[in-house]
Amino acid sequence: MKKRRLTFILIILLLSINLFSYRTGMVTNILDNQLIKAVINGKFYELQGLIDGGANVNYVDPLGYTPLLHAIYRGYTKIANYLIFRGARIDYKFKGGITPLIIAAVNGNINAIKLLVKKGAKINHKAKNGTTALLIAAKNGHLSVVKYLIKKGANCEAQMKHGETSLMLAVYKGHIKVVKYLCEAGVKINAKAKNGMTALFVAVIMNKIKIVKYLLSKGADFRIKTKHNLTVLAIARKHKRKKIIKLLKAAGASH
Repeated sequence: MKKRRLTFILIILLLSINLFSYRTGMVTNILDNQLIKAVINGKFYELQGLIDGGANVNYVDPLGYTPLLHAIYRGYTKIANYLIFRGARIDYKFKGGITPLIIAAVNGNINAIKLLVKKGAKINHKAKNGTTALLIAAKNGHLSVVKYLIKKGANCEAQMKHGETSLMLAVYKGHIKVVKYLCEAGVKINAKAKNGMTALFVAVIMNKIKIVKYLLSKGADFRIKTKHNLTVLAIARKHKRKKIIKLLKAAGASH
């Protein structure tokens, strides 16, 4: 009889502990979700109270975002700074290895980038597709970000999965100011992607006449051939780029 009572008491205790844990988990989860909402809505004082109340500053929501990632994405630098102060992971990796620094570079948020770099973010971290903060900033034409990242030691010669460089990406989008700055910073103008193409090839294909002219003036090699044994002149002819053909021939290209 005593053994049965003891067993019964133990069962009750275990159930009580499990129920308490369940309720605690529910409360914590509610706080975490409220923290995400407070960050999204930019409610600084509300999120402070939630963190003080036990909300997880590194909570990952169903979309894979943390509070810091939400703050960076929306340009809330003050909130981002506070979250980092409270222990937010600055190098948390979102889907595909995207970090808060890369997200900030996508949006050209120079203040957020300065904050993250100051706090120790890995400036040359590569996502799974090979992108870095510098590569995406160059692609999106964020000149101030490109300048700052290079000044802070970003690798100018980093390449994406298929060998695309920051110069190629800037050329592709037609960001001539970024193109000029990268060339002045000393990037390899004749660096090749895996298909053998250089920035000059990209400029020809995209019909960026001013950029073609500029690259040629900076020593872009029109004699380089792709893996399919094509020169930039052959590509220009294929795409019927009459003005570019004239520029290439004037520079000395003949085939």
